[in-house]
Amino acid sequence: MRPLLFTIIVTLFTSTSFGQYPNSNRTFAGDEKYVKELDSISFLIKKSPTNSTLYFERYKIGKFKIADSRKYNLHQFDLDKCISLDSTNAKYYFERASYYQDEKKDYKAALKDLDSAIKFESDNPKYFKSRGSLKYFDLEDKIGGCSDWTIGSKLKDKEPFAYMEGSQETCERFLERCK
Repeated sequence: MRPLLFTIIVTLFTSTSFGQYPNSNRTFAGDEKYVKELDSISFLIKKSPTNSTLYFERYKIGKFKIADSRKYNLHQFDLDKCISLDSTNAKYYFERASYYQDEKKDYKAALKDLDSAIKFESDNPKYFKSRGSLKYFDLEDKIGGCSDWTIGSKLKDKEPFAYMEGSQETCERFLERCK
């Protein structure tokens, strides 16, 4: 149902912005289908500017499907907006932490967001795995990393992993480094 609805929205509502983000004059050199999806979601955001889910969907399209979008700091706007609209959603903090860590190399900001994600969803081993890895590998806090991996190894994965090991298993494997 969702893909059909999304196709209808894409067909009905296309704007002339051709993949532009707010406060950006850059356009994407990506697949036209995804640019249309981005435009459609941008149109819906104009109609419903307090819907954090729409900003998150636009972020995901830009992150995973649009070529070169990561170069222009376009994701931070949507992630910041998601958090300003729904400040207790752990998923938003986790995604922004990943952005800070991978794209900006701002490890302190990433740690702060991972702390927030854990504050709002303390039973998710994925968050402990990520924070442990950030501490251990990027911040050279071996004790803190091992502590997070220990906690993560005791939690049950919320999401099934059909093609890779889950966060709980990864924490258990990473704990081998702590011996």
